[in-house]
Amino acid sequence: MTAVLPTPAAVASDKTRAAGVDALRITLAVLVICLHGHVFADIDLRASYLMEQGLCRIAVPCFFVISGYYLALTEPRRFGGWLRHVLWLYLLWMALYAGFWWVDPIASPLAFLDRLALGYYHLWFLVALACAGSLLFLLRDLPDHRLAGLAAVCGALGVAMQYLGNYHVFEGAFDARLNQTDLIRNFLFFGFPFLTIGFLLARHEKEVTITGRETWLLLGVGLVALLSESGLNLRLVGRKEPFDILLSLYLAAPALFLAAKRVRIGGSGKAMALLAAGVYLCHLAVLKSLNQYTELTQTPKVALTVVISVALAAVLVRVNRRLPVL
Repeated sequence: MTAVLPTPAAVASDKTRAAGVDALRITLAVLVICLHGHVFADIDLRASYLMEQGLCRIAVPCFFVISGYYLALTEPRRFGGWLRHVLWLYLLWMALYAGFWWVDPIASPLAFLDRLALGYYHLWFLVALACAGSLLFLLRDLPDHRLAGLAAVCGALGVAMQYLGNYHVFEGAFDARLNQTDLIRNFLFFGFPFLTIGFLLARHEKEVTITGRETWLLLGVGLVALLSESGLNLRLVGRKEPFDILLSLYLAAPALFLAAKRVRIGGSGKAMALLAAGVYLCHLAVLKSLNQYTELTQTPKVALTVVISVALAAVLVRVNRRLPVL
C-alpha cells in the first residue's frame, strides 16, 4: 500500500520525495476515517452525504495517483522488491484483522477464498495496488498515448458500471451484479486508471509546465465538480447508493496531488508517510472497537478514532524500524 504507505527506499529516496505529498497522505487517511465513521451523520444528513459520497471519495484515487507517480521513479530491477513489500503488508494485516473478518459468516470454502483474494474492508487497496502495479509494470514500455488510452477505457468502464448500477438502469440479476462492490472497486477499473495517471505525470513532469495559480484553479474546479456531482446523485438517487467512483475524481485527484507537490513544509516526508500508513491500517480496528464499547455518536467517534489512530500509528512507526509493518 505504498499509496498510503511511504514509498520504499527502492522507489524513492528522501531527495525525490515531496514532503507536501507525504503530508497530504495524512489528510487522506483522516478522510478515510471520516468515510468509514459516517462523519456528520449525527449533525446534518446532507453534509454527511456530501462528505461520505463526495469529498472523502478523493482519498483512495489520490493514493493511487501518488503510488503511480513514485512507481515511475522505480528502477525496473527494483520492482520485485516493491511488489513483495505490498504483498507482505497485505498478508500481515489480513492476519492482524483476522479477528474481525474470520468470525463473519463464511458460506463456503470458495467464499472464504474469495474473502482472502479481495481483502477485508480497507485492505482491498493492497490487493488492487499489487495487481494494478504489476499490470502497469508490464505495460510500461507502451507508447504513452496507448497506455493513457487503455487507462481511459478501464476508467470509463468503471464509471459507467458504477452509474448503471447505482441508477438501476437494468433489472434482475444483471442489476444485482452491477451493484456488487468487487465489480468496480478492483485493480482494473479503479486502481489501474489512477495509478497510470500518476505514472504519466511523473514521466512528463519536466515537459509539462503548469503554474501555481493554474494548479490551484484546477483543484478548485475539481473539488467544486466533485461536490456538485455528489449533490446531484443525492437528489436523483438518494442517500442509500454508495459511489466508490465519481467522474469528477479524474480531475480532482490529480489536481490535489499536483497542488500538494507545490506545498513546501519542513520535516521528514518519509516520517509523515509512515504515520499516514499507520493511521490508515489501524483505524478500522479502533473504529470498530469504539462502535462496540462506546455509545458515542458519529462525529465525536470519528474525532476520537483520529486521535487514537495517530497515537497507535506513532507506535507502529517505531515498530517498523525492526519489523516492516508499514
